[in-house]
Amino acid sequence: MKNEKMYLNNELFLSGQVLGFPVDFNLVLKHLQQDMRDDWYSDTLGYADIFSDSEYAMSVILKCLDEWGGVYSGQRRVVRPIPKKGFAERYSLETDFFDRFVYQSICSFYPVLGSSAIPPCIKL
Repeated sequence: MKNEKMYLNNELFLSGQVLGFPVDFNLVLKHLQQDMRDDWYSDTLGYADIFSDSEYAMSVILKCLDEWGGVYSGQRRVVRPIPKKGFAERYSLETDFFDRFVYQSICSFYPVLGSSAIPPCIKL
């Protein structure tokens, strides 16, 4: 039963019913894990609570969308100054897990389509 639910949830993502375009959930999670590994702040457990159980991560995303009536709206971002050498600063834009998942989903989707499918508002 558990494997069947995971299969059905994965099919929801692959068919495009979740975000409006096909999402290879495990591939996106892999890209997201690499992206989060490069954060200026680190999680001592390496976000094991999220990445060790893809079924749990999938259920969190589906639950959020369900609570929001199926509509994704990005959350507020936080800009933080990051100290650098020589008393300089650079800024970091912090987003939550869901926003980062959507971003990585889009990044994984566009190469599949090829450059002709990229909207004209995005300049390469």
